[in-house]
Amino acid sequence: MAAQEYGLYNTSTGLIENIITWDAQASPDVTWPVGYAVIMFPVPTTQGTWSVLGIGWSYINGQFVEPPNPNPTE
Repeated sequence: MAAQEYGLYNTSTGLIENIITWDAQASPDVTWPVGYAVIMFPVPTTQGTWSVLGIGWSYINGQFVEPPNPNPTE
């Protein structure tokens, strides 16, 4: 299997803090820092629906959650 993109997320907050490219079958025994886990990003659709996933998103209750929009500046 080829390497795929994963989000490294804080298991307490659900916040995705880093993105890694990893071949889980070639290196299945990776140890993540305490309090962190990885979630494989879905394969992008032809419309690029998932291409926006990244740092700042959250993974909570099995769902990807978009970060809030920033407050507009004056």
